[in-house]
Amino acid sequence: MTCIVKYHGKGERSILLTKGDDLKVERIGAWFIDISGRHSFEEFEIEEDGKTTLVKKLHLWKLKTSDSGLYKCHVLNTDSSASLNFTVTDASPGPPENIQAEVLSHNSIGVYWSPPTNSANLPMTYEVHCWREKFMFEYDYKHFVVTDIVDPQYVIHSLKYNTKYHIGVIAVNQFGRSNFSHVDNVTVTTLDLPPLKIKNIRIINPVVTLNSEDRFSSVSPSLAESIPTTTSVTDTVEEHSGTAVEISWSNTSETRTWPLKWTQHIIHYKTDDNNTIHQKSVWKNSTIIYGLENDKMYYFRIETVFPSKSIFSAWEKFSTYLTEKTSPPPPKDMYLSVLSNNSMVIKWLPPPQEYRVRVRQYKIVVEEEDGRKQFFRVEEQIRKLLVTNIDRSKDYTVEIAAINNIGESDKIVRFLEPFRNISNGIYISAKPLSSTSVQVSWTSSYKSDLTRYLVRYNTIKSSASQPVDFFVKPSIMSHVMYNLQQHTEYIISLIPYFNDEPGNLTTTRVWTFSDVPSAPPKDVNVQSVNNTQNFMVSWNPPPEHTRNGDLVYYRLEYRTKYDETSKTMLVPADKNEMLLSGLEEGIVYEMRVAAVTVNGTGPYSTWVQMVVTKSGTVIEQPPEPPSNLTADPVPLGVNLMWASPLNTSIPVKGYIVGHGRFLPEVYRKILGPSVFEYTITELRPNAQYILTVRSFNSFGESKPAFLKAKSGKRQQNNYELTTIAATTPVPGAPYDIRIKERGEEVPTVLVTWKRPNIKEHIEGYILLYTNDSSLPLHQWTGVYERSLQYIIKNLAFNTTYFIRIQSQLEDRSGIISKIKFFTTRSVDKSKDTLPNPKITSAFSGSDYIQITWQPPDYAYIIRGYILGYGIQQPGEYQEMLPFSETTFKIKKLAPETVYHISLRSFGEFGESERAVLSVTTTA
Repeated sequence: MTCIVKYHGKGERSILLTKGDDLKVERIGAWFIDISGRHSFEEFEIEEDGKTTLVKKLHLWKLKTSDSGLYKCHVLNTDSSASLNFTVTDASPGPPENIQAEVLSHNSIGVYWSPPTNSANLPMTYEVHCWREKFMFEYDYKHFVVTDIVDPQYVIHSLKYNTKYHIGVIAVNQFGRSNFSHVDNVTVTTLDLPPLKIKNIRIINPVVTLNSEDRFSSVSPSLAESIPTTTSVTDTVEEHSGTAVEISWSNTSETRTWPLKWTQHIIHYKTDDNNTIHQKSVWKNSTIIYGLENDKMYYFRIETVFPSKSIFSAWEKFSTYLTEKTSPPPPKDMYLSVLSNNSMVIKWLPPPQEYRVRVRQYKIVVEEEDGRKQFFRVEEQIRKLLVTNIDRSKDYTVEIAAINNIGESDKIVRFLEPFRNISNGIYISAKPLSSTSVQVSWTSSYKSDLTRYLVRYNTIKSSASQPVDFFVKPSIMSHVMYNLQQHTEYIISLIPYFNDEPGNLTTTRVWTFSDVPSAPPKDVNVQSVNNTQNFMVSWNPPPEHTRNGDLVYYRLEYRTKYDETSKTMLVPADKNEMLLSGLEEGIVYEMRVAAVTVNGTGPYSTWVQMVVTKSGTVIEQPPEPPSNLTADPVPLGVNLMWASPLNTSIPVKGYIVGHGRFLPEVYRKILGPSVFEYTITELRPNAQYILTVRSFNSFGESKPAFLKAKSGKRQQNNYELTTIAATTPVPGAPYDIRIKERGEEVPTVLVTWKRPNIKEHIEGYILLYTNDSSLPLHQWTGVYERSLQYIIKNLAFNTTYFIRIQSQLEDRSGIISKIKFFTTRSVDKSKDTLPNPKITSAFSGSDYIQITWQPPDYAYIIRGYILGYGIQQPGEYQEMLPFSETTFKIKKLAPETVYHISLRSFGEFGESERAVLSVTTTA
């Protein structure tokens, strides 16, 4: 603020600057406001209209809120006087409001606030101040200060773990700064160092000799890994006896802003029958431990050492039991891909681990169409092989088998067909649009004879899912796939068709985005520990398919029953329990838990109530086994019942139900402490199973209660859908729509229809279907088909679907049919029946049909396939095929004839369900 006074004439002069109504004059030139230390005074003469004018200026700066108000400047000389009233308004901002702080990790805090109420829409920035509390009522004044923040939020990084901080925010505009926000009530404590988590433990192969001519060595440990910390561990690059285990864990130093540097990792391990703990020090986040005993249960724990403390992972159990009494099962699957430099990449998945059969090596045979073969042998830990200098104009057949000292497994066979035109080709790419949708796009140089594309997609992880196939026109170069699984990797394939003959397959992979969890944590339980004021809250993670991404932590809320506000605790994602202390005796408390991903917080579990009462000390040992275990058969399952352990003084946190056909506890299910009955479903009919039930608490699991029992027989299911009453067809639309359910593991239907009675040439048909008839038609799922039938796969169980079909003419769409609806069957299929082969494609000519299928999972128990075909029913003619076959051409067929084809596997346990389809030969 500047006050300017001009004088004309002579005589004594006085200036009076006052605030409010106080206008007393004490002396000449008095200033009745507190301006000490923040003002300057200046006086000079100027010539103005031929007169000499005296000018006095008073400058004030650093105005405060207390300086606001009404001012009066009164000036006198010998001849006259003058005065001026003016108002000073404080335009500097007030302090930010509603300041909140949230712990994000061990070294970061999120700060959020609302703008000041008197901001007057002026441009504004913020300063965030962060104090670290050293001692009670003593602060570290070399605190963090971040300036020029535009948005009302900020994340503070590089903080110290497990430390209490005080947060304050200042608003700044062109007129000044606000007062400092109150910091006493805005405090937050960062998380402690995140605990370690063991990611993977697996058996690797020590040095073995397959025969007298061939000797293969395993991967040797690095020099850093081979330095032992105790004499009980010896790692060298020489031959090792016993079993070797590779173990890896999460390395906390991988966090970019990690404030400390660890010095070493220590692996602790012991057996279940010996409490001697062995140690090994390493400087990486994985290592190999040699010389372990075969057929033993081991416990592993990781310690990471920091300069001031150590952190530990939980104990993880791992069995070194691997049998080598039989040859191994074959690899689970194999994929072929071609690189642009005439090289082929062969990738495969290892055999199923639950069968615990040792694998030493893999044998790969690559055969050209002229019979020339290349042989490769790789170690068990290898998962891919690069084959160079291939001729892309030739057919290739690739076989792979797993090997151990007993022999080799059955082979998995895949085919690589030649490119029709080496100068042309297809480039395919895919990108996620959301957590449930993906867009696949491609470019093609093919021009002549290209009639359509087959697009196929499937998940990578889930072996139970079936591929989804659909055809698109040759003019289409992209497609959006909806209703996918969140945070799931998909493999997408594209096959061009040339006059109904398939071309070469091109694949790509893509992950859908993650999302918030769609289900709450399970089995929330509260149990008293040691005294009346300590309670352990425990839970299990949400089902894996509902997590929709990697969990980052859990939110535990608790409150008194009649209090609307609750307290929140953040629990790391690898920890499923939290101790609550300091609760009041005689008060009813409620608590609930939610899982959190990077996208946000999922739904909370229901409130669990408990009353703090007097109780005795909990015995720190695992409970005894459950008592009175009984089993009764139910259709395709077994109903188990049990009672609590006989010793009721040891608390029980829950029960674990296990079952397996030849090995116990191949499958395990965790239940709550109040559950004493469980039905195991989807079993092989009338088959004997090994059943177990264990009790457990915070200190471990009990020994199992064993029982052998047979599952119930299969219910007779009618897979034929009820025929819907005929209605009058729409003139010019496809009619006589029929739906027939196939005998697949997941509901699959065959839809057939008749050509509309129109003269125009029909290019094909659009089949639209949905399970929500209220949706507009453009949101129904649509597929393009040139024939008069289509197979819809991967439908939901016990769900009603609606179908409409529309013909596609040369220049427009035809008339659409009326709605046809049907309901799929309920879930009653067995997961332990002999696994089904999956028919992946069927191509026909005038006198042949070529069938290709995918071997089932756990295929080493399969001995072969039975392929049936006929005009009236699929079993009129049958072919017995060996397991190594995955394709077969049925020859000498009649032209323009519909053939019904079935395929099932057989082995020592019987036959699988049939996979059935109908194919029409061409003219």
